[in-house]
Amino acid sequence: TTGGRYNYNSVFFINASTGFSVGDDGKILKTTNAGFNWIEKQSNTVQRLNEVYFGDDNVGFICGDTGTILRTTDGGENWSSQNSTVNFNLTDLHTFNSSKCIMIGKGGTVLKTEDGGAKWNLINIGVNFDLNALSFPDDNNGFMITDLPSFRTTNGGDNWVMFPSGGGTDVIFTDSLTGYSTGGSGSIAKSTNGSQNWFLQNGNVTGNLYSIYFLDKNNGFAVGDGGSITRTTN
Repeated sequence: TTGGRYNYNSVFFINASTGFSVGDDGKILKTTNAGFNWIEKQSNTVQRLNEVYFGDDNVGFICGDTGTILRTTDGGENWSSQNSTVNFNLTDLHTFNSSKCIMIGKGGTVLKTEDGGAKWNLINIGVNFDLNALSFPDDNNGFMITDLPSFRTTNGGDNWVMFPSGGGTDVIFTDSLTGYSTGGSGSIAKSTNGSQNWFLQNGNVTGNLYSIYFLDKNNGFAVGDGGSITRTTN
């Protein structure tokens, strides 16, 4: 079942049945039957929505363009806007629980809340690179990438250290040391030391890759242009 003519940018499932997709023009879709049917939910915005993530069954956050932040406390039935205090496009987020969430975006924007979004604190990372993607394998260790440098936190996002390598379009870490990123022309890079160094892998595709996901430490998928899908089992 499709969501019409709109582009959808992110999908997140709370469990095997209930999931959400968000996209352009403020579109939010919810399914309660494993994606067979999708129902549109009101966002009260026309901004492009880039990412959705739930901290538990009831509380979830969405980030979008021009500093858009939305939050639900009733399992995605209703969404309310929050004041991000920034106008940059927000590109990715990670929700730890019902209270704590981190969002990243253009211009080096890193936002963190520990009170469910009543207040968002702007964290200074010292540079204004556009941040593309974020991954937290646990509550303390987190990673984010730009088009070139990468960043790591070991205290839940309060402080970040920059490494000169490790850029790309998307990133995922399966533990505090091992991570993967995607990029142009089918490139996939791997780090085994917490983002300090990255080494190119053979992705066996030529199209630009935009998203990567691992089911566990061995089984992963990356997708991109022209229907490109590549898989690893090791």
